[in-house]
Amino acid sequence: MLIFELLLASSVLFSTISFGSTLADQIKEWQENPKLFMNTGPLKTNAHGLPLPDADYRDLDTSTLRQRSELRRKVRDRIIFKGQGNQKAAADMSTNNPRDFLQSGLKFTNIFDLEKPELKSSSSAILPWSGDYWGVYKGGIAARFSDPSFEGSSSWSDNYAYIKLHPAADLIRLDSPEELIKLSPAEKYDLISNSGGKLARYAWGEGEAYQRDFGDVETWFGICHGWAPASYIEARPSAAIDVPVAGLKSPVKLLPSDLKALASQMWAKSQFSSRFIGGRCEERDVTTDETTGRIIDKECFDINPMSWHLSIIHELGIEKRPFVVDASEDYQVWNQPVFEYKMSYFNPLTALPSDDLAAGLIDYALWTNDPYKAWRSPLVKKVVGVAMDISYRTETSPSSALTDTKDQDNSFTTRYIYDLELGDKGEILGGEWYQRRHPDFIWTASLGARPVGFGDRNLESVSWNPLTETMPAVWKDNVVRAADFGQIPDRILEALIRASSEKADQPAPPIH
Repeated sequence: MLIFELLLASSVLFSTISFGSTLADQIKEWQENPKLFMNTGPLKTNAHGLPLPDADYRDLDTSTLRQRSELRRKVRDRIIFKGQGNQKAAADMSTNNPRDFLQSGLKFTNIFDLEKPELKSSSSAILPWSGDYWGVYKGGIAARFSDPSFEGSSSWSDNYAYIKLHPAADLIRLDSPEELIKLSPAEKYDLISNSGGKLARYAWGEGEAYQRDFGDVETWFGICHGWAPASYIEARPSAAIDVPVAGLKSPVKLLPSDLKALASQMWAKSQFSSRFIGGRCEERDVTTDETTGRIIDKECFDINPMSWHLSIIHELGIEKRPFVVDASEDYQVWNQPVFEYKMSYFNPLTALPSDDLAAGLIDYALWTNDPYKAWRSPLVKKVVGVAMDISYRTETSPSSALTDTKDQDNSFTTRYIYDLELGDKGEILGGEWYQRRHPDFIWTASLGARPVGFGDRNLESVSWNPLTETMPAVWKDNVVRAADFGQIPDRILEALIRASSEKADQPAPPIH
């Protein structure tokens, strides 16, 4: 999602805490008015440390909210369907058990076992790459980002009208590198795969369906749920490649942004095993506590602080693996690959931050004015405050650049503030969020998982070097059938990305 585009589309902003505030200032603000602090946006900065505001959509009319919530539900259900398929709406332990998310099991549940210097902060062993979310309103991966005349209006109808007026066949007929490069990622794929334009028609068809059903196409709706896992599972497409096409004298140049689009599409449309925890709230007027602003509706509490804390420490801290977070608490769904975190503690009574766990711990019996007392575990003996700063890759607009490096990546850092409830010996029992804007759900592809679509099941095992050969004709029938469902066979994408890595004289990393 493009944050500034989102802000322009919104008329109401959350009140946001001062970005000059220290953690101590923030906790004091919370102590003075928990309800006001609950409704502030979290501290969020870009890669340069500059502050970013958050948008609020609670002013939308009921009809619009209902339509948008339906889109949100479809996106989430698509993600869940890729996994275990047994998720429920409520954010209780049936959807909040860290064991359902963690790839290597839940090893520690006692906070003292997690109190190690190397777990105070951590980065993933593989850094995700930035890419576009390929908004449906622009045509998805059928958007002609390399065509200077394709402006990419906020109106799906206007964008589609341009394509109808300038069909791909007109550019292909000219048979020149200067014209072929203007084609969209989907059109280029259709050309090299001889799929008869089906992938591009599928991409435009998605927008046409939403335009018909809802009257317009939401600018946030796209395939970030495909880009996010692709960004850390697929090798970075680092160089443009020229792929020969049967019947044309000119090869088709696939830019790094084209390859990122195809990778994102494959992960978005094909099935793969995944692991998912968290809630999904569809309500507009969520029931909250009058005193604290805390969400009371069980279905809308989303991921529990305990589950969040254990999951990020295990998956990113211990295993060094990135994962995907839904970074939007509202009706929208924005999947972002998390690659780094840094945490500190604070004392809920004194508001004093510390890197030392002992300094942040309090005996719960001494916290007589705990605003969240009604929702605490009956077994709680101690409480500790936690400030968790997470960094995640964000979207970047597609580019006509011939190379792509980490210098083209973008990221945001967001601070989440919460506390953890502890038992007598330090076992983590639960916790409370101090701000409403917190992670909605988290998920990742299972270790070793690869997308499987119609083409993958029947694609014959023949070799193909995209740098020197046209795509094998024996693949055509399966490729065409896969394109009918918006799918790209894994073997084809793997060959294209490997060729990009070889072109850049960089060995492709192993698939994880």
